[in-house]
Amino acid sequence: MKLQRNIALNIGLTLIALAALACGKVDNSTPTQTFQTFYNAVKSKDTKTIKSLMMSKELAEIEKEMKEKNKSVEDWLTENMNEMASDLPEKMPETRNEKIEGDRATLEAKDAKQDKWRTVSFKKESDGWKINL
Repeated sequence: MKLQRNIALNIGLTLIALAALACGKVDNSTPTQTFQTFYNAVKSKDTKTIKSLMMSKELAEIEKEMKEKNKSVEDWLTENMNEMASDLPEKMPETRNEKIEGDRATLEAKDAKQDKWRTVSFKKESDGWKINL
């Protein structure tokens, strides 16, 4: 009886640990996965994940601009979160035609509001694919 309880407890703790790791993981291994991770981060207003998926050049420009205003990138993201979220559809949009050429990539995402396909650009950096905002 005690052994069964210990096994159940260990399994439960392992599942909780795995869930915590999965929630904190940023998957930007492909442009499509980066887009999906970005979409979910915007919908959940996860500024840390959004920041981690931004191209370093864009991030540096925003950091410079915000420094002049005594603000952080997180402040900028928080200020712009509602606009970013309103540009995204309620459900994850359909994607197609992922094209990778060296360290650049594109992906088409369906704009359900206008019923047309939009091209999203990406750049591969040392820590994975980044979305071009």
